[in-house]
Amino acid sequence: MNGEIFINYRSADTHSYAALLYLELSRCFGPDLVFLDSESIPAGADYVEQLLGRVRRARALLAVIGPAWLSPAGSRWWPRWWQRRRQPTDWTLLELVEALAAGIPVIPVLTEDTCMPTRRELPPSLTQLSRCQYRRLRCSDLSADLDRIVKDLSASDPQLRAAAQRPPAAVQPARALPAPRAPRDGDGADRDRPGPRAVDPGRQRPPAAPAPAATNASEPEPAPGHRPEHPPGRQVSSLPGDLDPNAAIYRALIDSRKRCQSPATPG
Repeated sequence: MNGEIFINYRSADTHSYAALLYLELSRCFGPDLVFLDSESIPAGADYVEQLLGRVRRARALLAVIGPAWLSPAGSRWWPRWWQRRRQPTDWTLLELVEALAAGIPVIPVLTEDTCMPTRRELPPSLTQLSRCQYRRLRCSDLSADLDRIVKDLSASDPQLRAAAQRPPAAVQPARALPAPRAPRDGDGADRDRPGPRAVDPGRQRPPAAPAPAATNASEPEPAPGHRPEHPPGRQVSSLPGDLDPNAAIYRALIDSRKRCQSPATPG
């Protein structure tokens, strides 16, 4: 047996639950081991061959049953005249019949408070379904119900068990910065420029007198102990605060730290 976990459902009844099962089982076992018709059948493929062929090779079948599961043609809720006038192919029923005939394990998954269909409510070709042990899938206890279904599937097949025990994809760690190197003799502040040359003391020139600082008559003289707003030599951005890239990066960094430090809100 080299098939997948086949998810059987009715589009008008339990499509959302089937999609939820597909996402969770794909995360646990891998998408190659889970079949959902809307996700697994390639475009342009013969869906009849795909459905019947893959359900006969399935490892297990999950029959997702909701409150309207018995509503299509053939159930006790539809009038006989409608059934005689229009008899469409019931693919949900056909997939279950094929799985039971092939000896595939069938696990009914009842959504919310849905009751298991009785033998009298099922067609003669599907009465065996009423004897299959079911599981529940409820929004009020979603995590526990999904975990139980995953454990049941893992216990039923060795390959599924091995797939569930695979470690998650390794995350590449961030590359660490190299450790600072101890300074050596001859290292200067600027390695691209040669170091200072020795000067003959007899040829040294007297130090030049410091040039008087240029003053602007329009600017007042700073008071003693006053610290300038911008350090000398730093270019001040002429952009407004909303357009200054340094200010935008700083605000984004502060917001990121606030989000990281804030306690997680319970779901």
